[in-house]
Amino acid sequence: MPELTIQQALDLAVQHHQAGRSQQAQEIYRQILAQQPDHPGALHLMGVLAAQAGDREAAIGWIRRALGVWPHDVTFHVNLAYILEGAGRIEEAGEAYRRALELTPENADLHFRYGNMLRMRGLMAQAGAQFQEVLRLEPGHVGALNNRGLALAEMGRLDEALACCREAIRLAPDSAMAHSNLGHDLKLAGQMREAIAAYRRATELEPGNAAYFSNLVYALHYTPGYSAEAIFEELRHYDESFVRPLRAAIRPHENDRNPERKLRIGYVTPEFRQHALGLYLMPLLERHDKAQFEIFCYADVAQPDSYTLRHRQCADQWRDTRGMSDEALAEAVRGDRIDILVDLHQHMGGNRLPLLARKPAPVQVGFAGYPNTSGVSAIDYRLTDPYLEPAEEAALPSMEKVLRLPRTWWCYQAATEVPVNELPAGAAGHVTFGNLNNFCKHNEETYQLWAEVMRAVENSRLMLLAPEGMARDRTISYLVGQGIGAERVMFVGLAGLADYLKYYHQIDMGLDSFPYNGHMTSMDSFWMGVPVMSYIGTVPWGRGTWSQASNLGVPELVGRNPEEFVRLSSALAKDLPRLAELRRTLRRRMQDSPLMDAGGYARGIEAVYRQAWKQWCAGGVPSA
Repeated sequence: MPELTIQQALDLAVQHHQAGRSQQAQEIYRQILAQQPDHPGALHLMGVLAAQAGDREAAIGWIRRALGVWPHDVTFHVNLAYILEGAGRIEEAGEAYRRALELTPENADLHFRYGNMLRMRGLMAQAGAQFQEVLRLEPGHVGALNNRGLALAEMGRLDEALACCREAIRLAPDSAMAHSNLGHDLKLAGQMREAIAAYRRATELEPGNAAYFSNLVYALHYTPGYSAEAIFEELRHYDESFVRPLRAAIRPHENDRNPERKLRIGYVTPEFRQHALGLYLMPLLERHDKAQFEIFCYADVAQPDSYTLRHRQCADQWRDTRGMSDEALAEAVRGDRIDILVDLHQHMGGNRLPLLARKPAPVQVGFAGYPNTSGVSAIDYRLTDPYLEPAEEAALPSMEKVLRLPRTWWCYQAATEVPVNELPAGAAGHVTFGNLNNFCKHNEETYQLWAEVMRAVENSRLMLLAPEGMARDRTISYLVGQGIGAERVMFVGLAGLADYLKYYHQIDMGLDSFPYNGHMTSMDSFWMGVPVMSYIGTVPWGRGTWSQASNLGVPELVGRNPEEFVRLSSALAKDLPRLAELRRTLRRRMQDSPLMDAGGYARGIEAVYRQAWKQWCAGGVPSA
């Protein structure tokens, strides 16, 4: 470059770079480095080019070289942090963010980005501190209010979280995200009708956002008064808005139509981790017949843990899909030649239903998130069991065709060893009822039934897992209004798995929630020797305990209606010898039941997969 100075050459290269002429820019950067190997600007911009080309490792190497020459450049540290974060090298990314913040502590945007990374990694207290710093620097920062609210909610500080969300809405009343976040926090607080209103407002403000609509649909399942038919009408709107417009993009599948060959099964979820869904998937993944099925896991896990590793060890192929668009993931599924793609999440948060809408596999199945239709016409089948949806009853509305597993929709595996103790009532002198379900399953209709049981059982107590603050205050207020003294109600908070299971050492008998029963929580209760009383609901998600109790051989724990629930619950609570017998025998019943027959569970699911595959080989199953 005899006619240009180094600075002039760099300026020209940057012009090419900004105009998208990457090759020309790279040539000049290399010429600069040939003359001046330690030129920090050229080294850094070579890293930026590499990152833009998708070569993160090269990018990291270039920018680290630049920082070795010029360690005080904030931009170098910031770009290194972004690239390391994208590469999943979170500890190193955190160090880069912290170094940049040392150089520019008043940079609100940098605090915000760092806070987002911390929140996605589950470091809520640290994330909240970063968002608080943003608000110190920019008091009206709506994004920081939103995200601080989410972090506080995850820490159980719901009252503060709700205050953040409401302040964000006051400052930005047309922010769909703020309304959606408010819905999320109201749901955690058990205020489901208010949560639904917030979610619905988010969908009105941003009608093209499928995630907001999923939040709304999922919340309806927890709320009294919504029938399967009413929810299906909402799901039909989801399908019309987000699924059917993608039908034109669906391409024919060229999979080998051999009905007996080894099949490639793809599982899609962000919950390959210590989560209720991840825990009861483990027995299936561990027992799959690898001679007949090749297992692919498409994992969107934001916070991997030891269970993520266990899931990964079960898979023949593991795909980390964090950051992948639905379109890109659909192409990856096609490239893997998946025969049956199984959605394990439905409308739960972080779902990939827009991936399923693109129909990247010839057969698609919905399962495991919760027992209901997804409303996605591109999904061919969904799994259920004989108790959730009996064959002899009128079929509920469903986009998918129903495939019934032979015995149970769930399979249980003890995640940690906590022994069963003696019946607490013996030493306490009173019976303690309990419900450790997610607080969003609590509502006044359920409280009314619990209060009826408690009024019938003198001096009884009630233990609930509930967030601190207004949620507990509202619960006490309602139960006191039903004649239950505040001293008879005790609360516990979120705990690690072992400590959570030890809560059952204080509970004699479980009282179920309605309309959405305990699912994994009910199985935890049975495992700990604590019977769960329920009644058979009108929707599948209200029949979970009926399915589990039937598989355990104790159907007498479940009434036919709310009145029978109250009668059966109060009668059992007064029969301490029967409660003590259940305490001694329920764990063994679990171990001997279909609920813990992992091999039988896997064979049952594999049989319905093979049935669905043979149907496709015979001519295919058109989506509804």
